[in-house]
Amino acid sequence: MPPLTITEKQFIELNIDQNVENLLLKNAKNQPEKIKLLVEQIKARQKIKEKLPTWYKNFDLFFPKSISIEQSSSEITAQYKAGLVEGSYLLDMTGGMGIDFFELSKKFKKATYIDENAELKEIAEQNAFQLGLKNVQFFNENSVDFLESQTDKYDWIYLDPARRNILEIKELLLEKSDKVMLKCSPMLDIDLAISQLKSVAEIYVITVENEVKELLFILNKNINYDPKMHVIHFKNEILNEFQYDLAAEKILEYKISAIQKYLYEPHAGIMKAGAFKTICQKYKVAKLHPNTHLYTSDNRVEGFPGREFEVVNILKPDKKVISKALVEPKANITVRNFPATVEQ
Repeated sequence: MPPLTITEKQFIELNIDQNVENLLLKNAKNQPEKIKLLVEQIKARQKIKEKLPTWYKNFDLFFPKSISIEQSSSEITAQYKAGLVEGSYLLDMTGGMGIDFFELSKKFKKATYIDENAELKEIAEQNAFQLGLKNVQFFNENSVDFLESQTDKYDWIYLDPARRNILEIKELLLEKSDKVMLKCSPMLDIDLAISQLKSVAEIYVITVENEVKELLFILNKNINYDPKMHVIHFKNEILNEFQYDLAAEKILEYKISAIQKYLYEPHAGIMKAGAFKTICQKYKVAKLHPNTHLYTSDNRVEGFPGREFEVVNILKPDKKVISKALVEPKANITVRNFPATVEQ
């Protein structure tokens, strides 16, 4: 796959905000295959504008098919992960589009990328050249076969186990490296993963603008006790971190209270991590109900990790009563542990 020419880059930059369907129709008779390729590049850039702002602006880079873009990390999460690692030698066993690899590799003297998809490997290698990375090497092969054949010891191994049964290769990973970072789906059950994986030293729940993007599991062959929990929340690109003890969370006591002057709703990262009792202790708030993860206090709590509201009225869930209380004919409704839906 040859790099984009100057003319092709100019076409992409000139039409970066254009409707891709209209572009195809407008240029249908003019080198249709080349136009299709360039329009696909424009479409890809439009998709990653918010997710990968630096890549969006770099017209030397080439983008793979949509599925790889959708599966890739964002710049902000990749850069955060890079802050957790360092050493002499990194192995990325599921290189993909290369967003994580390019950020992580900056913290190592040498870094190796592996992917079974030949096209992805070629694109990643070409982009690495454009980005001026000198300490990297690329292989298109089965990453487990590659790892088994190596005599090298790695400082860190990184992989996305969505494409692998991690339990089948865990021992191999920890044989080749003392530290392994797993990037996991936000849907993964944290407690189940801990019990199955064992050797989990730390867990990171990474949230961006109140949406859980990734779970990171750090494996360490010398660790067998309860892992440290980190909830990372980026809001307007500002990082906030909440740490808690997983074992202590299970035995902490907390207060139940009727609604007071202030109401709090934890952000999605706290909800995913399950730090429901620790929140009560750390911020001196009470829960409304054991199964309702809303909190309340008489005095306003500064820095609560989530949304906060001042309670101005308490009403019966009756249409006439609510209508009389509303200043405007519309209201936002959120339901928690209540027998009726928002629509009802």
